[in-house]
Order: sequence, then structure tokens, then C-alpha cells
Amino acid sequence: MRQKPKVEDTGEIKEDLNSKSLWYGIPNDDSDVEQKPDVDDLDKYQPAGYQCNLCGKTLAVKENLKVHMRIHSGEKPFTCHVCGKQFRWAAGLARHLKEVHAGIKEHGCDICGRMFAAKATRDGHRRIHTGERPYVCDSCGKAFKTQATLYIHIKIHSDLFPFTCTHCGKKFRRHQDLVNHVTTHTGEKPHVCDVCGKGFGVKNDMRRHRRIHSDDKPYVCAMCGLRFAQKRYLKNHDKNHHRRENVGDV
Repeated sequence: MRQKPKVEDTGEIKEDLNSKSLWYGIPNDDSDVEQKPDVDDLDKYQPAGYQCNLCGKTLAVKENLKVHMRIHSGEKPFTCHVCGKQFRWAAGLARHLKEVHAGIKEHGCDICGRMFAAKATRDGHRRIHTGERPYVCDSCGKAFKTQATLYIHIKIHSDLFPFTCTHCGKKFRRHQDLVNHVTTHTGEKPHVCDVCGKGFGVKNDMRRHRRIHSDDKPYVCAMCGLRFAQKRYLKNHDKNHHRRENVGDV
């Protein structure tokens, strides 16, 4: 069973949280991650700002474009000195240090009481209970609970496949999809359940499995109130019960 790193003194972590280099987005001096593609090769400044030539998004400041390019390159230059987890942005590392290692969680969900380090994370979690989906895809109309999940979804409407598997040549829109796919070739299962030790190649699969060991059932049927640990269970329930009943009522 994999144990989480123990942190005896959170003072050092709190000092890190106050570090200017962390909040101003300066990676470690020994970072040797090559940023691809080179921002100097991108479109020059336009009246509307700096445009990413991979997804078309426009940023007002060139430095923001450099940071944005990490989404496409997969670069994660910010590394947690406690557990080694890597992040694309300084804010992600700061949130990780605060919530996971320093244990500072000041924002509570008023519905279930769960605590979070960041207000935005708490607000996104709260929508699991309310069902609110304020972020809508302009292409297909699908709605999402968080802006981050909408951004990930938008990629399915793109014809760009910048990430290629070196084992089989299959191409992917997202770097994370490539990372998940590569485990099918290597057999690697880096994501381990901390309760039973079962390993998974994909992190979301491990998270989904983890709910087997808990009472967490965040997916609620809007018609009867029955709760489920996994979204697919809710979908099956809806299909097998309520939709069938609705058909019979017509």
C-alpha cells in the first residue's frame, strides 16, 4: 500500500507558499524541460493580442502565451519538493502545497461540509450537488460544471492532433490522452489505490475505483434522489428505470 509522504514541519511549506518565485511563475533553476513549440515561432503581435497557432486562443500578453503553450507541449516545470508531483502553472503547485502538504483548507462546501484549499475548487465541487453547469460549448451546446472541463471538451471539435505515440503512431489531441495511451504499451500502472493497492494506468480510473472503499456518492438522480458512486451507474439507472417508465407513459 502506497503511503503519502509525511511532512513533519509545515513551516517550510508555508514559506514556499509565500515565495515570490512561486507566485510570479518562475520555475526551479535546475528545470531542463524544453518548451515546445517555441513561442518565437508563433504569430507576431496582432491588434487583438498574441494568438496561439495551435488552438487559436488569443492572449493579451506574450508572457501569458508562453504559459498557455504548456497546455499543448505538456511541459510541467513546477515540481513539488515534497512528493515530486509536477504542475504546468505556479498556482497549481501553490494550491497543491497548501491543500495536500500544509493541510490548509479554508473553503467549505455548505452542502456536505468538505473542505478545500481554493474557493474555485470548492465552487466546482459544489456543482456536483446542485447540478449547475454554467459553462457551455459554443460548438455543440454541451454544458459543464467547470471552465477547465469545458476547455478540455472543446478539443474534440479540433482537427489538430499534435501528440503522437512513439510505439504505434496513433495521434491525440491532448497530451494527457497520449500519456494514458502509452500505459497500454508499457503495462505501467503508476496510480495506486491507497486502500487496497490495486494499480491503474489512468488516474481517473483509480479515482473512480477509490469510491468503492468510501461512502462518497456524488452522482444524484434528479428524478428519485438515489445516489451513486460512479457516473456510469447513474446513467444505467436512468436508462433502465426512468427512461423506460417515461416511454411507457407516452
